[in-house]
Amino acid sequence: LRLSGMVHTIILASEDRYIGRCIFKLRESKTWEIGAFIDPAYWRKGYATEVCCRLIEFAFNDGDAKTIQARIDSKNEPSIELFKSLGFRKDCEILQDGGEDTELWYVLDRVQEK
Repeated sequence: LRLSGMVHTIILASEDRYIGRCIFKLRESKTWEIGAFIDPAYWRKGYATEVCCRLIEFAFNDGDAKTIQARIDSKNEPSIELFKSLGFRKDCEILQDGGEDTELWYVLDRVQEK
């Protein structure tokens, strides 16, 4: 990852090639938002999973996050499945564009150690 504010560039190191971008931002105290946008030529190769896993690890370990959020278009099944596989749960649905589109909010809460 090459850091550049809230939006970060994803570079495939083996080819030194831009393959997408990710969002990683502090929304409010101890709540982070993440997301990944991968070039279609690189879909289904595990890059979004790798990026999101690293962002989750950073948010919980270095960012002191209690909660991580992801906003997903309701029609984007691969992203929904990705975040479910990472342990996120659906928190709410928000109608967009006069009810034409639905945005889903998924959340992952920090597991408290006992």
